[in-house]
Amino acid sequence: MPWEEQFDVEQALTEALELFWTKGYESTSLQDLLQTMKITRGSFYNTFKGKRELFLRALEHYRDCVVGPVFGKAATESNPLEAIAAVFRMVLKDSLSRQGRKGCLFVNTALEVGPQDKEIGDLVRVSFEGVEAYFCSKLEEAREQGLVQQKTDARKSAASLLALLLGMRVLARAGAGRATLESVVTQAENTLCFI
Repeated sequence: MPWEEQFDVEQALTEALELFWTKGYESTSLQDLLQTMKITRGSFYNTFKGKRELFLRALEHYRDCVVGPVFGKAATESNPLEAIAAVFRMVLKDSLSRQGRKGCLFVNTALEVGPQDKEIGDLVRVSFEGVEAYFCSKLEEAREQGLVQQKTDARKSAASLLALLLGMRVLARAGAGRATLESVVTQAENTLCFI
C-alpha cells in the first residue's frame, strides 16, 4: 500500500513558513520544524524531502499567500500612481504590526541565505523583479494617462521605489518607529509626485 500523508500539508507549510520567518533558515532546526509542524520525521522527509526543499516551498507560499494579496489589492486602484502608493501604505500598516516586525521573508533570506544558495537566491531575485515590474507597469500606465512626465524613465523610477520599499522592511525589522517608517511612505509619495 503506498504511503499517504496523514496531516494537512498546507497547514504544516504555513507553520514552517512562520517558523522560518521568525527564526531564519539557519537557526531553524529539523527538530524545531517537526515540533512546530506536528509531524513525524518520516512524514517530513516523505512529503518535503528535506529542510532546504521545505524552505523553497515556504518561500513560494510566502510569495503567493503574503506578498501576492498586497499587490492584488493595490491593483484594484483605478489610478496607477495610487496603486503604487497603496502598496506602500499596506506595507507600512503591516510593518507596524507585531507580525510585520519580522520584516520581509524575501529580504531576510536575501541577507541570510541568498548569496550562498543560487536557487534560493534566484527565487528571491525573481520576487524582487516582480515587484519592480509591477511598479514599472503602473508608471508606464501613468505616463500613458498623462499623470507623469513623458520623459519619465519608468524602469529607473521603479527600481528606486523598490529600494524604498525594501528599505522600509529592513527598518521595520530593526525596530524603527512609526515616524521613521511613515517618512519612507512620504518619500515614496513625493517621488510619485515629481516623476
